[in-house]
Amino acid sequence: MLTEKDEYGLSQKLLTKHISPLYQHFISNYKLGLKGIQKQKLFYDNHLMSLTSIGFFITIADKLYENSVYYFFSEEEILEELYKYLNNPLDYHLEGFILIGRFDIADSILLGIEGEHVNEIWSLNGDLGHERPEIQMISEDIFSFFRLCKEVIIEMSLKMRDINTSQLYRNWGEDFWRVREERD
Repeated sequence: MLTEKDEYGLSQKLLTKHISPLYQHFISNYKLGLKGIQKQKLFYDNHLMSLTSIGFFITIADKLYENSVYYFFSEEEILEELYKYLNNPLDYHLEGFILIGRFDIADSILLGIEGEHVNEIWSLNGDLGHERPEIQMISEDIFSFFRLCKEVIIEMSLKMRDINTSQLYRNWGEDFWRVREERD
């Protein structure tokens, strides 16, 4: 029976063998998983909601592609994906990619781990009815990908609630925004 230390050692060997040093650097230096990306919050109607997202906007084949990063897989989730890649490959695995995260709108984030696409970040189209390729390259590596990103206010969410950004404020010591009622 493997001890926890043995399992950790095997996991590290698997990562070292299949994941490039560049992405390993990302894994070891940044917080990953569902709580990895910190977004601004808004206190509205007695609950907290997301006020911002991490968006990116690029042009691919003369068309604007935009999306928001939901999260990057934790190390454990990356290991699970590597096991799938090695033992029960899907179409994108056969092309040398593994899933490393999710976008907000149905798409997934892929990392090239072999062949000519090593280190590249691609998008896997989760909306098969949409007129765009199933997978498309976004950037040459994870750090180039983040240079395309910026924190953006989720305007649609505010508009649905008739909130203007001029109404937003924060109290000293709070880590969320509030809505100031407009006076007539």
